[in-house]
Amino acid sequence: RKVIIDTDVGTDYDDICALLCILGMPEEDMQVLAITTCYYPTLLRKRLAEMLLSKQGGRWAAVPVLAGPTRVCGTHRPIH
Repeated sequence: RKVIIDTDVGTDYDDICALLCILGMPEEDMQVLAITTCYYPTLLRKRLAEMLLSKQGGRWAAVPVLAGPTRVCGTHRPIH
């Protein structure tokens, strides 16, 4: 399956757990085309996702990570 993952990684632990599960999947089961980050601060979330992929290395280091809008859209709560 080819997927694009949209995440607000960094607010709660659910997104990091989901990304870690995907990193453990064989490429024939899941091909991640890109990861996008949503929910301000998207640039910080982008860096978190890039760091995770970089640490995993291999094919994961080549997955592009794109930040969503850099302005607050809607409600906002602190990032942990």
